[in-house]
Amino acid sequence: MSNDLRDRQRHLELIAHLLVADFQVTDEEYAFLNETAARLSLSADDLKEVMGRVNLGADVTPIAEAVPQHMRAMLIEDLEQAAVCDGELAAREQALLRKITRVLRGSGGLS
Repeated sequence: MSNDLRDRQRHLELIAHLLVADFQVTDEEYAFLNETAARLSLSADDLKEVMGRVNLGADVTPIAEAVPQHMRAMLIEDLEQAAVCDGELAAREQALLRKITRVLRGSGGLS
């Protein structure tokens, strides 16, 4: 697997972790994931693979740390949009968004 593909998958995987943080994924959130996958030129199989790696409560620090610098600003924007795409920002989503953003900005880990 190329590094570029893995980087795009990491991007989508962090979004997916955020969207499942509140134990549910709405139709709007599924649509956001599909649209983001398409924008990142990821296939349906790539999306399925990414979703298979998502586990509630998993430590996403290594994933966030592995995102290349040049992709971080776009990822933060996507995470912020994903968090509210269903019209709600659950407390668990908000907390995870803050933690991931802190790592992406280089301000510390997820502990």
